[in-house]
Amino acid sequence: MSITFCYKCQEMATVPVFCQPSGNGKTTLLNLIGCLNTPAGGTLTVADTDVVSLDRKQRASFRGRYMGFIFQNFNLMDYIYLRITQKEPFDILYLTPSITCIYNIKSKSCSLSPEILYTGITNLELRLKAGFLTGPDNSEFGEKQNDYRIELRMRYYFDAASLLN
Repeated sequence: MSITFCYKCQEMATVPVFCQPSGNGKTTLLNLIGCLNTPAGGTLTVADTDVVSLDRKQRASFRGRYMGFIFQNFNLMDYIYLRITQKEPFDILYLTPSITCIYNIKSKSCSLSPEILYTGITNLELRLKAGFLTGPDNSEFGEKQNDYRIELRMRYYFDAASLLN
């Protein structure tokens, strides 16, 4: 089987469109052109370069120089996201505690972030938040430089209605 695809930019830009039923090799063709996969045989020339003869690092460099990708459902992770917030019932202390957990199902890594929000001063929010990362090495949350962090954020905002009066 031989496929010849020649695309040269002229004054008016055109975009090739591949419309075929599922299973006809559209993704395989794009992965080959983009140097993400290597063909089992034959030759593949992209931008006047025989990409079959390039090693892994050279293909990565070639992709970085000549290609741009938008991945569809590729490299996406499966997460469980849970956020629990409970404002105090009588709003006496102006504190709102919450906790956020993001769990990566594939790598079994986790980010846990407890926080407390103080809104006792008009137009001012103070947020104290901690973050804890855990997981095996070479996982999303396991390979961070720090296993924890603490941050204090302050937000002052203006009420637009009071500024207009």
